[in-house]
Amino acid sequence: MVLEDARFTGAGGDDVRGIVGIPSPAERELAGAVVLVHGGAGIDDIARQGVRRLSEAGFAVIAPDLCSREGSSADPVPDRRAAADLEAAIDVLIGRFGIGADRVGTLGLFEGGTHAFLFGCASRRIAAVAAIAWPVVAEELSASRPVQPLELALNLSAPLLALFAEGGAVPPEHVEALSQVGSQFAKDFDIVVLPGDELFSEPETVNEVWARTLAFLRERLRGPEE
Repeated sequence: MVLEDARFTGAGGDDVRGIVGIPSPAERELAGAVVLVHGGAGIDDIARQGVRRLSEAGFAVIAPDLCSREGSSADPVPDRRAAADLEAAIDVLIGRFGIGADRVGTLGLFEGGTHAFLFGCASRRIAAVAAIAWPVVAEELSASRPVQPLELALNLSAPLLALFAEGGAVPPEHVEALSQVGSQFAKDFDIVVLPGDELFSEPETVNEVWARTLAFLRERLRGPEE
């Protein structure tokens, strides 16, 4: 597994930085490709761990730094700009690894989970969406987030894996709202609530989060030939 710095053209022609994770050459073939979306802290240790775990599991990965322009993660990243950056990141994966769009998924961590969900609603080149400990309902709308994420769920054509901590920051009623939306629109939603207050604090919970996430992505990104 190799990590490399990446640069590509994002929304508005802006320069976007990031990280690319490349599986070992010993891998017989790619398990798929994943656009990883970092949380509010930018590309931190948890995001880097995600790139490593995915790459070690055989996925080609790109983690764009959605805060590249500002140089920090202090301000919310506008939803529409994030979606355009993530769409451009798919082009990097397809161009570099020659993988079809039907084998590209996205994984979002914390606030990045909301961007991953919205990305799946906006793009027709995403075959799976995984979102971990993400704010399902915006406390208030703004120019950065003009629409409640769940209002766009009808547009999501890819299956969703959503992981939450039982005692975490996401209220149970928001998780229930996500479940109801999935049922209302007959969506392929797998919503999992794990015990504990955080998903990335205890080694046992961390391992379960990654086991579930990797199994979901392997299943959904296998490709038609398999």
